[in-house]
Amino acid sequence: MRRVLIVEPDRGERLVLANRLEAQDLDVVSAETSAEGLQELRSRPFDLVLIASELGEGHDGPDLCRQMKALPDMSSVPVMIYGGEPSAVELQERAYANGCDSFLSRPQMPAIDRVALVLLRIKARSKELTDQHKQLAGENSRLLDECRGKDRASKQGNARRSPVAREPIPGRPDGLLVVDREGRVHQADRGGHELLGPGLLGKTLGSLVPATGLEAFVRDARNDARDGFRFDVAARTGRSSRALMASVTPMTSDGRSGSDGLRVVLLFDLGRRRWAEQVMRTTDAMIPHHQLGTLMEAARKVFSPKTIVGTSDRTAAYRSAVTEMSAGSRPVLLRGERGTGKVFAARVLHYSGNASGSFLHLRCGALSPESLDREIFGYAAGAFPGAVTDRQGLVKLAQEGTLFLAEIGELPLHSQERLLSVLKTGRVLRAGAQHPEAVRLRVVASTHRDLWKLAEAGLFLRALLAEFADNVLDVPPLRERIKDLPAITRDYIARFACCKQVHALSDAAMWTMQQYPWPGNTVELESCIEHACSATTDGIIEVEHLTLPLRELYEELPDKDLIPASRPVGTTARGTRDRNERIPADWEISEQDPVSLDLYERKVLLRALHVCGGDRLAAARLLKVGKSTLYRKLSKFQIR
Repeated sequence: MRRVLIVEPDRGERLVLANRLEAQDLDVVSAETSAEGLQELRSRPFDLVLIASELGEGHDGPDLCRQMKALPDMSSVPVMIYGGEPSAVELQERAYANGCDSFLSRPQMPAIDRVALVLLRIKARSKELTDQHKQLAGENSRLLDECRGKDRASKQGNARRSPVAREPIPGRPDGLLVVDREGRVHQADRGGHELLGPGLLGKTLGSLVPATGLEAFVRDARNDARDGFRFDVAARTGRSSRALMASVTPMTSDGRSGSDGLRVVLLFDLGRRRWAEQVMRTTDAMIPHHQLGTLMEAARKVFSPKTIVGTSDRTAAYRSAVTEMSAGSRPVLLRGERGTGKVFAARVLHYSGNASGSFLHLRCGALSPESLDREIFGYAAGAFPGAVTDRQGLVKLAQEGTLFLAEIGELPLHSQERLLSVLKTGRVLRAGAQHPEAVRLRVVASTHRDLWKLAEAGLFLRALLAEFADNVLDVPPLRERIKDLPAITRDYIARFACCKQVHALSDAAMWTMQQYPWPGNTVELESCIEHACSATTDGIIEVEHLTLPLRELYEELPDKDLIPASRPVGTTARGTRDRNERIPADWEISEQDPVSLDLYERKVLLRALHVCGGDRLAAARLLKVGKSTLYRKLSKFQIR
């Protein structure tokens, strides 16, 4: 357990601070004077020191901080000074000059426990890096010792074959791919073929490494580079399973056909990197502190319920449900087809709520069961071969934040039991650790499968399903939001048209998009608009700029100019004229008919079908509604 020293002359303040820190599972030791504080530091190690700005008897926090930093082994222990007035600029400057790591004025005191946890986390990461450096230095020293005693010629002859020369360095990839915006491989080097198998060209990342989420990770890197994506590759003939990491960089268009939209994917084989694996997994690119506030404000604007585009009843109900659930802290289950935007919904729940911690995303199908368990719950040093340092799991790293488990139906039963324990007790026991740790986070999960059927088959815990039962959010597919298609399309055009200055979408293109069933949902629509914005040359998206499935659909649709506006008067439903007596058609409205919207709507549908000769696509086009809308109304009125 991490130990904290508080140096505070006021007994009441000491008790309040001790209670707040002990609630965070910290071992708290209190001292009343500077002398007692120094004595405690000399007697045993501490992970953090908190010092009051005013200590009485002519002493203050900066002076005691300077004395503490002079003690052996104290240079790496963070020191926080608290309680100063905001106007005491000189006191604050002297505190930082004497080695203080954080200074909190009195108005900032309510956040002292959170700042303390941040300082402890930074210290833990620093210790991990120091341990890694020692391990690497020891390994290099051993390898150099093995080479000593050999003559210079032997050394030169074997240098290229030595383990040091062959050991991959963290910044050098083990494989390289060039893929397009759809994730299809255009080029691959020798390492890429060796890692993912032969015959990569022309295949998509989704087919090469299915259910890992790599294809979506690469597709989403449109403007900026992304890195740190962990996934496992299943065993194949002659090769065991592998743990890989991917980084992706979008290529800048050079003006030549086909160059726009390509991505360079670098693959790193973590299993071959030995010590480098731990370094790559435990080091994070730190965001400068002065940028965090601006980035958080921007994230809250981007991921708010108001950014769920659409005015249809289905979208309004969905937006209202997201708004309601974002205010709570209970686990949430997002259900929906692939591509409906469940990741976006999870981020909206996080940034619209009260969470102050991180949003961490893990796709359960991307890792093997063993790696998945370690990634979520962490492990202690020595828990298994290769665990040279402690590793906090995602449930701990997401403290005060959100852990998003995508496709939770892929989670093994053992991991389900551990997750259930975390949700019920608020504590997690890392593999190889002796004592559980307190965690406080919100778990949001998603699935496109029927978890209730999985529970009946014994593949999903009923008790875990019950934890999500009160907060289940159905993310609607795009075909149920066809009314919102123009608004969603305008939103995507605004996002992707900045370089090509696209300003319009032709009526034919929009009409074709409204007839398409969108099996890939909003993800497919997003990719379609990105492709169209790249393909157009005059700022107007036409049918020929859309993706292949929509162009093929347009060829199948009847020409609108060939659809007659009406049939000759006096024609029956069969299209024959009665010379003696006019028989009213099924769609005609008489004075004897009741005034009813349903009745009139049914007659309009019958008239449209008759005019179009029974062609439902043409009827939908004539009525200016989507194909799915027409089918739904025909089913409602039982029109065959």
